[in-house]
Amino acid sequence: MQQYTVGPANVSGQDIINDPVIKNYPPVTPPPDLPFRLQEGELILKAIKPSRRIIVKFSFSGIITTLFIFLFFIVPVSLSFVSSAAHSGGSVLFLIVIGFIVLVLIILLVSVFFGYLGYKKYSYWITNHRTIGKRGIIGFTIDSMPLENIADVIVARGIIDRILGISTLYIQPIGGSGFMVPVRGLGMNRYGGTNNFMGINPVDAPEIQQLIFHLRDLRKRETGKIL
Repeated sequence: MQQYTVGPANVSGQDIINDPVIKNYPPVTPPPDLPFRLQEGELILKAIKPSRRIIVKFSFSGIITTLFIFLFFIVPVSLSFVSSAAHSGGSVLFLIVIGFIVLVLIILLVSVFFGYLGYKKYSYWITNHRTIGKRGIIGFTIDSMPLENIADVIVARGIIDRILGISTLYIQPIGGSGFMVPVRGLGMNRYGGTNNFMGINPVDAPEIQQLIFHLRDLRKRETGKIL
């Protein structure tokens, strides 16, 4: 981990807003339904909505279950139905095949529906004080990380991300872990204790990464925090 030594606070909040890099990100007007309260002097510099392709990522478990049922149940039973269609048992097998198909469709539709709900809930914001993420499916949670507490910002593209053409940003806090932790519906998350931004356009991910780094360094100078 890089070590930073930051001197006494010599940058004001107004200096951050007037920074040449930050000037490229004019403050976003907070919408009436903003799900969190801004701190004193806090401005939203970037509001991010993930790609719709994360619906597929959220639905991945259901899709895999659907494929499993199709390959290991529907296909063998269908072949048995074809081979025994001339016998009396053919009608029973036909009903079984129809039942499996209906089950597959239900699982697929439910998975996509919950994936869509997840997409609607997910939003991210970057302010001059912190990074903020809103996540959930039925309900939602909002977590934030002060800029001065950020140790690293990692751009990751797993197999699913590569297939879908998206990236994930893992914003790690000081002292954050890199061990594997389970994330509901998404398998294992390599970076524990992070504020993650999923479904980011791969072209935009490096820009967002550098913006967070720049804001972090400005915030450290403003607060005089030493790492």
